[in-house]
Amino acid sequence: SAEGVHATWTLWQRGRPFEDLRHLNIDAITYWFLRGLTVDGLPRSLWYTPQHAAACALSLIALAVPAYAPARRPAIGLGAGIGLGCALIVSPAIGGAFSIIYGLTAVLCALRSRSLWFGSLITTSPAAVPTAMALAWCVVSGTFEGAGGAVAFGLSRSAMAAPIMIPMLALGPLLVIAVPALILGWRLRIEAPITAAVVGFFLFYFVTLTAEPIWIGWRSGQILLVTLPALAATTIAQSMKHRVSTVLVRMAVVVSVVVGLPTALIDLHNAQDVENAAMGPGFRWTVVMSPDSQAAVTWIRENTRPDAVVQMSVTPRGRETWTLIPPFPERRMAAGQPISLLRIREYEHQSKLADGMFKTHDAEEALRIARSLDVDFVYVDQVERAAFGEAAAEKFRDTRFFNEAFSSGAAAVYEVR
Repeated sequence: SAEGVHATWTLWQRGRPFEDLRHLNIDAITYWFLRGLTVDGLPRSLWYTPQHAAACALSLIALAVPAYAPARRPAIGLGAGIGLGCALIVSPAIGGAFSIIYGLTAVLCALRSRSLWFGSLITTSPAAVPTAMALAWCVVSGTFEGAGGAVAFGLSRSAMAAPIMIPMLALGPLLVIAVPALILGWRLRIEAPITAAVVGFFLFYFVTLTAEPIWIGWRSGQILLVTLPALAATTIAQSMKHRVSTVLVRMAVVVSVVVGLPTALIDLHNAQDVENAAMGPGFRWTVVMSPDSQAAVTWIRENTRPDAVVQMSVTPRGRETWTLIPPFPERRMAAGQPISLLRIREYEHQSKLADGMFKTHDAEEALRIARSLDVDFVYVDQVERAAFGEAAAEKFRDTRFFNEAFSSGAAAVYEVR
């Protein structure tokens, strides 16, 4: 990504200190500066979205199969389908996109095989079976609930905010080397990465998730970032046949590394910068858990059943500690407002009920709400006390309805009787 260089240059032009780089989401400059789509770099896929990274890895394995299509080995296609099916379950968007890419690549390879087209399809088509089974599992389990009306086709307004500048900043160093192979690569038997690039750019420019428009940039960007390297490698390999072009490509590779390195270094630093306690755009860059809260979540993890439902407040926590219970004490919640792609009514309804349990001063009413949500334990700390008042928290000490299971300073855990 060239975003680190762009941000550094912009700060220098405006006479701002480079210290301000700490306060930038450096891999999202295309949104911060241009109000367009963003593309998360591969390191972020490993740090923050391993499920999508795993789906990419499984899909890339599957994309190797069409090249062996004339071998008439259906077991290979079945293995590819298992990989695509697992990718679909882990990350429906990535798995679904790569399933389309696989299908298109299989058809192209069959057409190119000419007289061997039937053997090509015998090898690749069995992939449809496990992929279809995975799709059925997603439908039955409600994975796509609410998604039907959230996907819009047509020119993306976010992508068109800066249609050339956005990909040049987010993908530029890699894209420059990959473009020659993308244009001239049809004769080189690299159908899979070319098809993936076409599908990736189609999603980028012509598909929008209406509930969260920026989201499509992340997923289409991942598809591009894991397939463009094959095109870049093709460009480099072909350039080795000509001395002049070899020099030019080597220079391009060096320049790309130099241009892309600042983004990676700044992002690596900022991701670990727990000293930055300043406010970001609606959230703190570093959220500090008090010793009391740490003790409470540790107690929950060590002293409650793995399937226990632990509920904290929802609305007062906003985007800062909305995910406190699942990652730290490793327990489920009955209600929450995640940073979600699809905001469905059930989220709102359940969250209002949960907040009502804290808001009311009537212990019996709080018990009724807790039981209606199947809550086993109620979590309270300084956030709930500040939002609902100390009197609202006191009702959980009514031993007729709740048992105080743990208490440390402002943090407490109450068991529902």
